[in-house]
Amino acid sequence: MTSPGQLAPPPLKIRIIGPPAVTLRGQVIKIDRRENRALLFYLAGRIEPVSRAELCELFWPKDNEITAHKKLREALSRLRTSLQEPDLLLSDNGSVGLSSENVDNDWKKFSELILPIISGSEMNSNDPLPDWCYDQLRKAIDLCRGNQFLQGIKMPASTGFENWVGIIDHTYSLMREKIVQRLIDHSIAIGNITEALVWLQMAVNIDPFNLDNNFLLLNCLKERGRIREAVSFLDYLEGEYRSSMYEELPDILKNFKERILEKPPRVVQTKDPFQWPGGDPGTVPFVGRDDLLKRLENAYHRKGIVYITGEPGSGKSRLAQEFYNRLDFKPRLLFCVGKPMVRSSPFAPLVEGLHSIVSRQEWKELPDFVLEPLSDLFTELRGEDRKSDRPEDNPLTGQPLLTIFDALLFLLINLSKSRPLLMVIDIADLCDDATIKFLTYLNELNFFKQHGLLVLVSRDEGQNEAFDAYINRSILANGLERICLPPFTRQEIVHLISVMVGKPISDELIKKIQSETGGNPFFLIETIKAFNLIEFDTMACSQADFYPIPATIQAMVNEEVQALSKPARKVLESASVLGKTIMPKVLELMVDLDSGDLIDALEELQLKSILIGESGLKVDAQYIFPLGQIREVVIDGMSPARKRRLHLDAIQALQAVRGNAPDLATIFAYHYEQAGEAQKAFDAWCMAGRFARSRFSVEDTYAAYQKASDLLSDMPLDESRLLVGRLMVEWGDFAYDLDDAATCKKIYNRGFEFGDVSQDSLLIGMALSGWGRVAEMTDEIDEGIELLKRSLFFLDRAEARGEMLEAYVRLGILYDLKEDYIKARDTFLTGLNIQVDYADKRMLDAAVNLKTQLSLLYSQMGWPAMGEEIADQAVNESHLIDRLSARVQAFTALALAQYHGGKYKKSIQSARTVRQNAIKLQLDWWIFVLDMILARNFLATGQLDKSWAHIQFALGLKNTTPMRFIYAHHHAIIGDFYRLLDDYKSAEAQYRLGMGDNPSDYQSLDNQYMLGLTLCENNRLAEGLEQLNHAIASSNELGLESIGLLGRFMSLIWSKNDKTDEDRDALNTAITKVKEQGFGSNWLYGVMFLGADEEKHGNIDKARTYFKEVSSAARLMNNCWYELWALRALVHTPGLSINERRQYLDQIRFVLDEMGKGAQKRPAAAWFRRFRKSLEQSLKN
Repeated sequence: MTSPGQLAPPPLKIRIIGPPAVTLRGQVIKIDRRENRALLFYLAGRIEPVSRAELCELFWPKDNEITAHKKLREALSRLRTSLQEPDLLLSDNGSVGLSSENVDNDWKKFSELILPIISGSEMNSNDPLPDWCYDQLRKAIDLCRGNQFLQGIKMPASTGFENWVGIIDHTYSLMREKIVQRLIDHSIAIGNITEALVWLQMAVNIDPFNLDNNFLLLNCLKERGRIREAVSFLDYLEGEYRSSMYEELPDILKNFKERILEKPPRVVQTKDPFQWPGGDPGTVPFVGRDDLLKRLENAYHRKGIVYITGEPGSGKSRLAQEFYNRLDFKPRLLFCVGKPMVRSSPFAPLVEGLHSIVSRQEWKELPDFVLEPLSDLFTELRGEDRKSDRPEDNPLTGQPLLTIFDALLFLLINLSKSRPLLMVIDIADLCDDATIKFLTYLNELNFFKQHGLLVLVSRDEGQNEAFDAYINRSILANGLERICLPPFTRQEIVHLISVMVGKPISDELIKKIQSETGGNPFFLIETIKAFNLIEFDTMACSQADFYPIPATIQAMVNEEVQALSKPARKVLESASVLGKTIMPKVLELMVDLDSGDLIDALEELQLKSILIGESGLKVDAQYIFPLGQIREVVIDGMSPARKRRLHLDAIQALQAVRGNAPDLATIFAYHYEQAGEAQKAFDAWCMAGRFARSRFSVEDTYAAYQKASDLLSDMPLDESRLLVGRLMVEWGDFAYDLDDAATCKKIYNRGFEFGDVSQDSLLIGMALSGWGRVAEMTDEIDEGIELLKRSLFFLDRAEARGEMLEAYVRLGILYDLKEDYIKARDTFLTGLNIQVDYADKRMLDAAVNLKTQLSLLYSQMGWPAMGEEIADQAVNESHLIDRLSARVQAFTALALAQYHGGKYKKSIQSARTVRQNAIKLQLDWWIFVLDMILARNFLATGQLDKSWAHIQFALGLKNTTPMRFIYAHHHAIIGDFYRLLDDYKSAEAQYRLGMGDNPSDYQSLDNQYMLGLTLCENNRLAEGLEQLNHAIASSNELGLESIGLLGRFMSLIWSKNDKTDEDRDALNTAITKVKEQGFGSNWLYGVMFLGADEEKHGNIDKARTYFKEVSSAARLMNNCWYELWALRALVHTPGLSINERRQYLDQIRFVLDEMGKGAQKRPAAAWFRRFRKSLEQSLKN
């Protein structure tokens, strides 16, 4: 936060010295199109405003003046959109420039620092620099992040821009070289040989054949007694000269080598009292934290969960390591590391950790029912000859994610049999959702209370909401102990410095170090290491910024790297490209060295603490970079061609070791990007998106597809337009399922942009279709319909049958939402007539979607039998496509049709098949529909607690889904609940709320229909028939047979007390039609009235026949309400024998007892008790 009176820093930062970068308020922003980026960088490089005429001539020299100015306006408009804030880019009719107040420009800073002094007397002397001049040069050199101006930026279409970059780069190189040379002279003049070595090393990197600097560097090294480094540097120079046009070292350098080799310096071995035990130069002594180690030890004996937290660099991981090392009896250690999605996949921490601990024999000993689900995570476990156990022998039951949990639990229990398990998760706040859910699962089973200790190592909270929630739950439910690491005290700082430096330190320097590092152990160690390695004069040490990497640190790393042998440098370059963690098998394939040389090189790198090797009781050893800065400096020092070659080699090596495993897709994508293979990187990011989607990780899926989208601007139009369509399909469908209208719009806008530029009918049609889908999500129905009609025109021109099929689906949905059900049905049927190519997955996906929507509409319109038939087709075909949401939707449509058809058990089974997947995929609307279907089914079968639970779960979702009929649906089912329990007053209130003031759509009319029926059943016939007739008339206009047919059916029943033969015939005809259309149990209502009518006219035997028919049919359907109604009617029929009456009463009691088992919780238990008491009382009369 900016303090009062202090100016806020400029929001936009542009870096064009070295690799270009643009950040807005600390966040990297992506500038689409190479042309737009070049324009921004040119304005930054020119510093002052540039005339529009000059820009047009530079970027569009072949266009006429009008066209060039038009392109400039368009480019500036796109640039403003990318920069997001209007006051960053300033323009008028004559010129364009960047705001000096709101833009931080490194080239401008560099120029302001250097141009006033570059030709002055201070820069053309060998004397010490004035303090002000030295400070300016140091600030300027710290801005030099790379060897080139606009490093890696090309604009082949603009020769003028390319020429300008070349001129500025030449100017920058000359100025940088002069600055470094003047700093060398200054350091020599004041006698600071240590600092001179820093600048000499940088000068050698700029020009390795500058004889004066090479000779001076060697003499400085000799003076400091660093003879081995001098010899190593000479060997390096000899290789450089041999491979150049000079062919061999100059005589002066040859003679220098001969002199220092003739009399090698005498090295006196002295025992350092502060030398680290074990002889590992990469190990820093552990200082302090005794109280925290004691707490960890107590927790280990107690078992459970410990959470180690603190700021980055506070020593969290080192504390856990020291605790483990001090244990006398070592537990089984499972060490995991959380990672962001861009470089990992779901379950990645667990997968990598288990790779390192489980032996091959332990894998072999696992039963097949454990190996089978684990093979999704550990692809090497898959084998053609291995078959899974039969389902009845497999104790791992449940949905896919739970099956993986069970398998991992089985494995962890196995690992903890011989000794306790110590599970350490470093950087735990970066764990993916799947890993956090598995930890929650272990907590629910109290796993760590029984089998060992879980140590979570993490930064402060707030980085990951899911992880924070897990920590809070664990504190409350599992007794998690939190250990927060404070900064080092002054006493601990003094101890660490004295141990590492090995000599007394002044109080002033201790204060400076404490102020600079804040007592953070990591920064302390790195600062002290810097003092020790390059021998700074401690009193002259400045507060160096370690991020971004300062020039002094870069020089130090380069010096250390150049002192390595050639094989070690070669291995280091390959390892740097691979990342922080390196698999030896992959590294071995990348470097062209025999095994002996490779081992020697790795040992050399370990000796220098550049790499740390991890091996032992593990399946595979691995190497890690303890300091990422080393990697960055090494990579930055490579030529673009070499970096590209190494990244391609990395891909080839990874594929040789792991194949094209989908869990490696993010890593492949990273390497393809760095190698400049944009199309292959795009394919890999899409694969990563699909893999994350299959693992139910929304955040990782979005991240992968965003990466793919960002790449499109860097490709030629002919390539990118072929790929943007895939992005619209994959990411667009996923975002739509999540009801994310903003992301959908962004995706389809991108597709239209590419389609419009390339005049591609397919892309334009797909984008218009997508906009129609967005209009559906934002409730702009008419606009959506027009957009989809336009899309069909373009898609027809492109002969894109699959996309046409999808457009018909979307258009039909919009007609459905507009309550034009007949047009919706006709639209779906038009799409259904398109011949499906089953080899075209996209087309098959659209066909499944269409059949799902048509089935839902059939059930809604009153044709559930047809709905079930077509939903069954959709379910079968959904197994042939990758989109899991399609399966959820198809099964939902099937469950709805089965419910309306009275097939309650089948409907429950269909809904339960996909409900958990719907929850994992966060498909809120479909979860709501599934819960409503389950609630209705459980209500029909008398399982009141389950019905009410699903109603309440759905109520919790109603504010997250946009569909307006949800509220009416809730009221309808709650009204059914009350009505069946004979609480007509409460039912009436719910139905009135559900129908609203002007019922005009399916759900409101359904509420009105049920209101009319309830009023009739409550002997308010006139009111009830009025409501029924209104619902019938409105439904007939809309084509809703589901309400119109049933309404006419109920109207026939209730319209007259005395039925004529004609009335009975009409009722029988209606019963037959309701049966034919598959309306399930509704026809039983009519049969009950036929029985009651026969009883009323004295035809007792015929009445009993009707009642028995209803009782038998209801029992088969498992509809307890109709069965009770029929049995109650049979009890009250005249002429029953005592045995017959007792038999019917026993049947009623049995049904009520079964219903009572499912009504044990509030509020259903109280309602059911009242209902049963009332029913039993009526049976006594």
